[in-house]
Amino acid sequence: LYWQYFSTPDGCERMWTEALAGKFGRFDPRHTLLLLRDGRVVGDVMASNRSSREGFIGNLAVAPGFRGGTGEMLLLHALWGFRESGLQRASLAVTLDNQRAYRLYTRLGFVQNGRFPLITRPRLPATPRHAPGLK
Repeated sequence: LYWQYFSTPDGCERMWTEALAGKFGRFDPRHTLLLLRDGRVVGDVMASNRSSREGFIGNLAVAPGFRGGTGEMLLLHALWGFRESGLQRASLAVTLDNQRAYRLYTRLGFVQNGRFPLITRPRLPATPRHAPGLK
């Protein structure tokens, strides 16, 4: 889904830069959380506000050694914050092959209400190349 972000550390940094600039809605620092362990990020939930009624989870990630409830805690942190702020709805995007995340979201009440077209490339080039005119 977001391979251009997660395939490299630079991509992850670009995702956060774009989120702070409003790509996923107005960035919500009060409900975004970075989870640190010994000075290293081991999990995060990135929250934005799409409207005065809807919050958006732009990213939820947990390092493999810290899974098993951590993602749920991070997500609930953001959802509770949305509720306290008076938002009435929360949304997110997930690939259907990410069954662990999909099960978490549906268990917490999220329902699938749409799909967007996704095209894939069977193999990525060894080094990233940009299309002409794109940065």
